[in-house]
Order: sequence, then C-alpha cells, then structure tokens
Amino acid sequence: WNYRDRFGDSFGRTYFRRFPPGVAASVGLGTYLGEPTDAVDVVASACEAAQTDADASGQTLERRLPEAPVRAEIAPDAYRRVVDNLIANALQHTDDGDRIVVDIGTDDGAVRLSVEDTGPGIPPDTLDTLFEPFTRGDSDADGMGLGLAISKDLVEAMDGKITVESTPDVGTRFDVVVPQADPA
Repeated sequence: WNYRDRFGDSFGRTYFRRFPPGVAASVGLGTYLGEPTDAVDVVASACEAAQTDADASGQTLERRLPEAPVRAEIAPDAYRRVVDNLIANALQHTDDGDRIVVDIGTDDGAVRLSVEDTGPGIPPDTLDTLFEPFTRGDSDADGMGLGLAISKDLVEAMDGKITVESTPDVGTRFDVVVPQADPA
C-alpha cells in the first residue's frame, strides 16, 4: 500500500510537526521552524563528514561553496539531514573515479543546493516515484528506500522543493530550493 493514499500527501509533514520541540530535537528532527542560518556552513560540514567515505571509495567530492555566507530560512538539523542523505546517495550510486559536485548559491530570492554525480543515472521509469517511501532507484542498493521520501518531507516542511534530473549513463542531479533569509 502507498502511505500517501492512506494518510494523504501531508502525512509526513503533519506527523513530524506533531512532535513537541524537545522530542523532535532528541531524535534529530529539529523543530522545522525556519531560522536564518548560513546554509554554506551546513553544507560544508556535511561535505567534510562525507570526505572520508569519498576518499575510501576513490570518488571525487568537489565542493563549489561561496566564501560569503548564504543565509537560508531553514531548520539547520533538518537541512543537514537532507544534505547528508543526498551526498550519501551519490556516494552509494557512483563508482571509483566518479565525481560528485556539491554546489550552493542564491537564485531569485531562494537558496539552491545541487548535488550532482557522474554515476550510472536513475532508470527513467523510477523517476516519477523516486520520492515515495520504499522506492529505490537501484534494486541492488542498500537501504529501504526511505531517505529521499524523508528528505522530500523535510524540505517541504521548510517551505522548499526538491527535484531530480537524471540521464542514464551520464549522471544524476538533485536540486533543493529553500527560502532565502533576509540579510542580517
């Protein structure tokens, strides 16, 4: 069965937002109340944590991060969880010698994060359901197929959007767009 059919499209957001702030924080979900945060710091920290895995796998993790802060209206813990998941997926679905590029910047009043890889791509017939629970782009992959569904719910809870583009034998690109915070 499909949880969206049973609980509606907002089940994940509603469910997660029901946690009292202390409980949500204790399980790493944060409160999802957007706060002005330097998204570059969050992304840089996630890249730093993933670098060891990239090195061990023979993959290149390229960071295209501006020196100046990029302030986003986000829940930092939730945003970090999304970034970690996208980088981990890219590492898992690329081979030795492949490249993963993490890029962040602003675009028309929004903050755009891109995680792009030169892996085998996602089968076209999977793209429409990729953000649904228990969907895996690669049937041989580890995991239960929940990471992208959770990431989508987290991004939407921060009034953002996550999208994917993929070309077989060329690679995959995920974009996360969240509201830009007012300057400090």
